[in-house]
Amino acid sequence: MFRALLLVTLFALQAHAAAPLPLVFAESIAGLKPGMTRAQVLKLGHRLEPEGIDRAERTGFFSGPMLLLFDAHDTLVLISVDLHKSAGLQFGKKHLPPRATLQQLSEILPGCKLERGSGGNALSCADAQGRLLNAYDDFGAQVWVQLGPG
Repeated sequence: MFRALLLVTLFALQAHAAAPLPLVFAESIAGLKPGMTRAQVLKLGHRLEPEGIDRAERTGFFSGPMLLLFDAHDTLVLISVDLHKSAGLQFGKKHLPPRATLQQLSEILPGCKLERGSGGNALSCADAQGRLLNAYDDFGAQVWVQLGPG
């Protein structure tokens, strides 16, 4: 009986881990919004593992494929997803797979401008209220999607 319960629990955790992260354009990723406190993030069930990089007046934590930066007041200022380490993003009915490119992301999200830089590409998307969602790559090896001024 215990073994069956353990297998069901492991299967449920694996299925949950494989779900794409919900993205509400320029508002939230995985239910996280810039401006939330660390206590609010923890209350939503996100585990926080210290990032280990010293930053002036900022503290970084990993939560699965996400890097979360909090300011000196423990307020969430940046949500960054390593897309290739995630199960992808879910934007409404559209799914962005883990190996998607910035070009594919720009085709799904509204108001995006894709620019090529010397170290990679940058995608900046703004909604009607001027809120931003940014994404970056290093010419395809990794893609990061970020919400918040950072």
